Amino acid sequence: MTGFDLQMDSAMVVWSGLSQGLGTGFVYVPLAPRLRDADAGTAQRSTAIFSLTRNLGSSIGISVVNTLLTRNTQVMHATLGEHVTRYSPVLRAQLPTDH
Repeated sequence: MTGFDLQMDSAMVVWSGLSQGLGTGFVYVPLAPRLRDADAGTAQRSTAIFSLTRNLGSSIGISVVNTLLTRNTQVMHATLGEHVTRYSPVLRAQLPTDH
């Protein structure tokens, strides 16, 4: 996904999402069969722990992504603000002349 840009078609986004979904399925399903095959009490506890860790991992992942998005947005805004000034030659070339 690091190669994504604004000029690409949607097929790359679809394929990367599909591969991530398949990868998640291949990771989560094999994690708990040994625990699920035990007696009923152990299976209930293992299901609860599995759900708890999955929810915690999702929450932490969302928090990290949100933090990175906010931070990178601020950095890019500051970088853009450094280059867009009234004295910038590129900006002055785009402004209409008054004569």
